[in-house]
Amino acid sequence: MEMKRKEELQKLNTLPDLCRYNHLVEEIDHLYHTIAIRLGVADSVLMLLYTVKESGGSCLLRTVYDTTGMPKQTLNSALRRMEADGILTLSPADGKEKKIFLTEAGKAFADRTAGRLMTAENAVFAAWKREDVERYLTLTERFLSDLSREAREIGLPDIAAADLEKGRRISHEEQNK
Repeated sequence: MEMKRKEELQKLNTLPDLCRYNHLVEEIDHLYHTIAIRLGVADSVLMLLYTVKESGGSCLLRTVYDTTGMPKQTLNSALRRMEADGILTLSPADGKEKKIFLTEAGKAFADRTAGRLMTAENAVFAAWKREDVERYLTLTERFLSDLSREAREIGLPDIAAADLEKGRRISHEEQNK
């Protein structure tokens, strides 16, 4: 059965679609990187500000790890820099958890950076029909889930799949609060 499945998959001529898809993903990543540069911040800072702003000005550090997929070292460097600059504070939460709070200066900074990006993203989705937004999100989630499953099928560790699923679930749950 496994050999037959592999043979069937190899016969599929999806390479042009995958090339197009991968190009689009890279273009989107590059656009976000360019936006961060134009806003005068590092990608990690923008992602951190975005997540905390999206959460209402404070959130658990774990939430940022889970929703951004940012390496801990990168996130911790951004946190130390932003804390030193008076943009945010870290406080103990339950157990070993830490909570991130934007300072007043941090809230203004987040508005000037992540807030502007959020406004642009909202404008895009607002211009689309609701069913197009829902279809885009549903298909993106399906692709993520299916690719994670296929990665396991070819023997790749499923750590990324678990992390991605956890991040998507947290982001979705927080968005629906």
